[in-house]
Amino acid sequence: PEQLGQATAVTDSEGFYRILNLAPGTYTLTVELPGFSTAKQEGILLRGGANFQVDLSLKIGTLTETIT
Repeated sequence: PEQLGQATAVTDSEGFYRILNLAPGTYTLTVELPGFSTAKQEGILLRGGANFQVDLSLKIGTLTETIT
């Protein structure tokens, strides 16, 4: 499949985000935040002229400590 490119958005203080002007196609949404596990939603089919809501929840990541 053709690569459509990447878009980046930052959430507001309540966790809402908006990505504007995406070309129609199938997308993967990846959400990352330090200290949390990465969340990914694949196969998001975006049609022209439509608005979509995709909700993802982040889980607390694993804490690793090393003592030397």
